[in-house]
Amino acid sequence: MNRKIHAASRVPPRTRRGGTLNRRLLLLALPCFAGMLLFYLLPLIGSARYSLLDSAFTQRFVGLEQYCAVLANRNFRVGVFNTVVLAALCVPALLAFSLPLSLFVQRHGTALPALRVALLMPMLLPSAAVTDAFQKFPLGGARGVLFAIYLWKHAGFSTLVFLAALSGVPGELYEAAALDGAGSATRFFRITLPSIAGTVGFVAVLAAAYNLRLFREAYLLYGNYPVDGAYLLQHYMNNHFARLEYPVLTAAALLFFGALLAPAALGAILRERRRTL
Repeated sequence: MNRKIHAASRVPPRTRRGGTLNRRLLLLALPCFAGMLLFYLLPLIGSARYSLLDSAFTQRFVGLEQYCAVLANRNFRVGVFNTVVLAALCVPALLAFSLPLSLFVQRHGTALPALRVALLMPMLLPSAAVTDAFQKFPLGGARGVLFAIYLWKHAGFSTLVFLAALSGVPGELYEAAALDGAGSATRFFRITLPSIAGTVGFVAVLAAAYNLRLFREAYLLYGNYPVDGAYLLQHYMNNHFARLEYPVLTAAALLFFGALLAPAALGAILRERRRTL
């Protein structure tokens, strides 16, 4: 009985120490939260406010007129269409090219030590030099040129990311599968791919982000007002920014942000429901 009382008397100090530790962790995280508030949340609120005005100068409230005007604009629809089409082409192509290349480099990388260094070179070259070289080759129009630049520039780094993930797969799994008579295809789909599934998702997110950065090459190749095949959503935003039409710019940016956020939110809701079931 005395032991139980003595043990119970020790609980409050531990609880107090835990509460003190939590407060210290919150204090350490406070600068991060303040930075998020200052550099992300407040500008987002300011952008939402601008999108409801007629102009950055008169600042007359017009409600959702800017959103309706953006959705009715042909250039906006062309920019969204080209951005989505390029993402649908570039992201799977990057995964399909860089993953087999990483398997090849893993097998023959020791015989070709300079190969891993060469994989990073396309990403380090200036965009002006890259676009100047690619515009001399007919690659199926403007969209084909942008696709080739994207794949050539980012495949090397994605290959190195896959190489890092492949190095963490235990070799004993492959040896056991080989003893059981599993072929190379079976080992890939039953061992390699499940083991690096998280890395595949990470590279897919990076590939989608790289697609949004393709505007730099498109701008250098075709200018402010390119042909329809190379007109991206960033062209639409950049042109309105140059004309100081901030309400139109912020409305387009928030529409695009909402389109990106909706699938992520839906996926999070579905995952949470699967956990509760």
